[in-house]
Amino acid sequence: MQDQIQKVSVYVGIIFLVVALFLLVAELRTGKQDRNLRMRYLSALVMVPFALSVVYSGGRLFETLVFLLSVLCTREFMILVGVWEHQAYRSVAVLALFIIVVVSVLDPLQSSSGFHPFYAVLVPIIMIVLAVPIFLRSYQGMVLREFTTIFALLYFGWFSAHLILLRSLDGGLGLTTFLLVVVAVNDVAAYGAGRLFGVHALIAEISPKKTWEGFFGGMLGSVAASLTFGFLAPQLSLSALLLSGFLIAVTAPFGDLVVSVIKRDMNKKDSGDIIPGHGGLLDRTDSLIFSAPNFYYFVVFFAGRCFN
Repeated sequence: MQDQIQKVSVYVGIIFLVVALFLLVAELRTGKQDRNLRMRYLSALVMVPFALSVVYSGGRLFETLVFLLSVLCTREFMILVGVWEHQAYRSVAVLALFIIVVVSVLDPLQSSSGFHPFYAVLVPIIMIVLAVPIFLRSYQGMVLREFTTIFALLYFGWFSAHLILLRSLDGGLGLTTFLLVVVAVNDVAAYGAGRLFGVHALIAEISPKKTWEGFFGGMLGSVAASLTFGFLAPQLSLSALLLSGFLIAVTAPFGDLVVSVIKRDMNKKDSGDIIPGHGGLLDRTDSLIFSAPNFYYFVVFFAGRCFN
């Protein structure tokens, strides 16, 4: 695994170098310095090594990071829709996110059936959320607050916790690193292709800057990254690597578009301002959050792990 980590470090370094050259060429062509784009690059230069190091460490550090990710994304979303200010829903949301992460750590093979309580944890959590207005003896605005909270727990809590499930698999370190890298390459490739060749809008009403050229550029990037970093997932055959590349190429931009719909509905450009050049944490991790459960179940069912 040490050799694999060194390989990843070299390849990621090469990707950063290529992106830096692309930025330089783009600025020379336009004759303008894009400060926001430079800030995005510098932020990624810090975030990517940090994320990879936490994945490598695993254990409580990784689980804590996933919990913080889910809390911060939920906070940004609930602020966008005006629900975070309600203490009862805010408190229930944070408690529920903690429960989801704790349950995701449990060993799925501890029983003879291999049943994981993670798959059922949403039932009592949703019941608790639905009970909040009953205990508050208040119903005004209940529908918005209830369903906003449930949506946040499902999307930013339950979806994100699949990263813990993925990391806990045999070979989970490599699989999780693989997912992070392929999602990142998809984002970079889509942005580069869209900026250089983008003409035809993907869905102009939702995200005017996204193009079909960018989408297919991201798909090529995902497939290429899946093959390049396939050494991280030796349990996947060549066909599985190709399929995983196509899968992430679809789920990553779809997750981005889902959050774009939310922001468009709330008339906001970004979900927050926690990351310089990127906006909110949700703006930067929406693709990863949406891809995590899809890739996890693909790996589990393709490799037959759940039937061991």
